[in-house]
Amino acid sequence: MNILSLSHCHLCVAVESLIFVLGERGEPVIISDAEGIRESKKAEQEFGFNTYVSDMISLNRTIPDIRMEECKHWNYPETLPTVSVVIVFHNEGWTPLLRTVHSVLLRSPPKLIKEIVMVDDYSDKGLAISLPQHCSL
Repeated sequence: MNILSLSHCHLCVAVESLIFVLGERGEPVIISDAEGIRESKKAEQEFGFNTYVSDMISLNRTIPDIRMEECKHWNYPETLPTVSVVIVFHNEGWTPLLRTVHSVLLRSPPKLIKEIVMVDDYSDKGLAISLPQHCSL
């Protein structure tokens, strides 16, 4: 039995089942006020999805385990190689990008993550300035 992967996964699920705020467990966030609807539409036009709502959701939000049932019972080797996670983005919304990084860090056994490489594919929205300030590992 892989103590590292399975216990880490079970711990995440146990902790996540105790928390509920906006967008938790993948639940939809409903915007009904006129200003919010306006901002949602504006965000969808700029980014292709609702970054207005995304900005309200925790960077560490919980997500349901959507693996196929048989995948939940696999036993993985205890000794696995470290990995480099590469995230390529272009003009990505700030919170979805950070949520991706947080998700990798929170849901992966720490000793398996060698590095997270973020490749900004010529964004022109100013992320090059704020990203290094936020993501010093």
